[in-house]
Amino acid sequence: MYLRLTAFLLSAFFVLTSIQAQIGTHFSTTGGVSFPQAEDSDLWNTGYTVKTDGFFKVADNCYLGFRIGYTWSTVNEEKFMDEVVPSFDGNVELSGYLQHGEIMPSFRYIFNDSESSSIKFYGQAGAGFYYTRRNWSYSGEYHSGMSRSYIWKADAMNESSAGIDLSAGVMFEVFDGFGVVVYPMYHVIFNDSEDKMLSLNLGIVY
Repeated sequence: MYLRLTAFLLSAFFVLTSIQAQIGTHFSTTGGVSFPQAEDSDLWNTGYTVKTDGFFKVADNCYLGFRIGYTWSTVNEEKFMDEVVPSFDGNVELSGYLQHGEIMPSFRYIFNDSESSSIKFYGQAGAGFYYTRRNWSYSGEYHSGMSRSYIWKADAMNESSAGIDLSAGVMFEVFDGFGVVVYPMYHVIFNDSEDKMLSLNLGIVY
């Protein structure tokens, strides 16, 4: 029974991808690494990103689509201690993260959009909505003889704002209706922190 179910699901997948190719739609799911580019970017480690999108053909070489994505980075403890935490001769516990969620209507132009092309190059631009969460806290304690010193501080920001992104990529067809996509993407977020990100992404297109 499981073998029949697996065969049915695989058959349905290939039929759907064939139909999508005929009507000019494609979807992708990708993962990658992100590099914060804002003024405080040195306070955050290289992060990770996941995205999924879908596009449909509106004219020769031209596609409209929609993307959702999520990016996160952890605090760079060494840089944070040097730049934010005052000189403190004791043990300090530090935690923090930077997160971005994105909902982006997008336009994609495929330069060699023909059925005979197994490698396709494209340019892409999007404008939409970003949700940013920036959170960090630290605490510490120092003993010297009979004296004891403490430090503690925390900060958090949740912000919704508009933003844009630019990208160029290449899609490699593995077989009909299924392939691999590789692309960099640059994000500009119009929030108080003026966040910017560069991400490098790899995934599947179907």
